Amino acid sequence: MSYIRLVNVTKQFGDVTAVNNLNLEIGKGECFSMLGPSGCGKTTTLRMVAGFEDLSDGEVWVGDRLLSSPKKHYYTPPENRNFGMVFQAFAVCPHMSVYENVAFPLRLRKLPKSEIDQRTRDALIATNLLKSAEDSPANLSGGGKQRVALARALAINPDVMLLDEPLSSLDPHLRTVFNLASRPTEIRFTSETDPNGVRGTVIRNAFLGEIIDYLVKIGDQEIRVQIGRRDPGPEVNEVCYLHFLRPFWYKVNE
Repeated sequence: MSYIRLVNVTKQFGDVTAVNNLNLEIGKGECFSMLGPSGCGKTTTLRMVAGFEDLSDGEVWVGDRLLSSPKKHYYTPPENRNFGMVFQAFAVCPHMSVYENVAFPLRLRKLPKSEIDQRTRDALIATNLLKSAEDSPANLSGGGKQRVALARALAINPDVMLLDEPLSSLDPHLRTVFNLASRPTEIRFTSETDPNGVRGTVIRNAFLGEIIDYLVKIGDQEIRVQIGRRDPGPEVNEVCYLHFLRPFWYKVNE
């Protein structure tokens, strides 16, 4: 079932048609990329989905929610869409520290201080920026600034994540191939209905006192999973689905 739907979406700037009658469906949990030459309408489409640009015609839906429709005179502002957006120009605030940049949208939502701190730190850890938390973004490379923008978007736990040319400014060593690692205790067995679930097969399990240690094969990879001895889990040779709580990324050649 599609989650994001663009129905006959059109955008005109005067006599110029930037996006012409675009129809698109994206499933929940799907990673979808738009490729094309400069000026073909990629950024304009992202901005219309995010709500930063009005539609000239057509409709934008997320799930069963209509977000934009000129004919129906309906429009949901960006702040009510719960979307994360990483702009090509980053849009980080140079007068704020890295930490404050990431925490800023959470403060606007008036979340409890403890929750703001936890979400901010989790986002900084995920983007490898925790050591730079008190630095000014001006002291970071282009890739560092882009990761600040990414952390800020991740911190709000968005329903949809939109990234405009996400690799364009990353430092060269970050553009290499990376590799799906996580601590065995931070992986959960889930169901096939989980949009973030990863399919695998149990090849062994072992009781180790208070935990059960599983070895799960995913493609050519073998992943260890540890759960409490009283927690339900699959049997050997059974197909299962894994949910990674805090994945860590590393270069394949390391």
